[in-house]
Amino acid sequence: MSFTKFIFLLVSITSFFCSTPKTFAHNQLPINLSQVLLGRSNLDVTLGTAASTFRLGQRIEVRFAVVNNGKTSSGFCTLGTPMEKKGQILTHNCFDVLDANGEVVPYKGSETVNFDQCDKHSIQLSSGKFKLQVFDLNHFYQFSKAGTYTIRFKKNEANNLPASNLVRFVIR
Repeated sequence: MSFTKFIFLLVSITSFFCSTPKTFAHNQLPINLSQVLLGRSNLDVTLGTAASTFRLGQRIEVRFAVVNNGKTSSGFCTLGTPMEKKGQILTHNCFDVLDANGEVVPYKGSETVNFDQCDKHSIQLSSGKFKLQVFDLNHFYQFSKAGTYTIRFKKNEANNLPASNLVRFVIR
């Protein structure tokens, strides 16, 4: 298929789904198809910490929230997020954790996520609803010295989640 025919087909499909009456809303499409065809997501990821300062070796409690700020229901895949195993195990290095010099803090979790299974691990959030998971960042990343650090959830189109806000904290 030529590139021109492919673009025409993509535009035709997008036009069909965008102009179809509300009886076939975009939130009824599979998670990834909805995002690809409509190019948007109602979901936001927000991080927060229980405190701004921690002691080296102390539990670093992080709150990971997915919020639906849209007017319609929206879904995401829990795989490769702290919600996958209720914050007990990370199967994917889903955070950028950096020290004050911009050096990456080593990830000590596993890399066993299989994003092909997203259809079995999806959550739908109604408009205005959220899902929250609390976990210990110290359990998944190797903090070996005192200093200032930042954390951000990495955008991942496989699970339909955008990047999060940047959170700064100190280890003494």
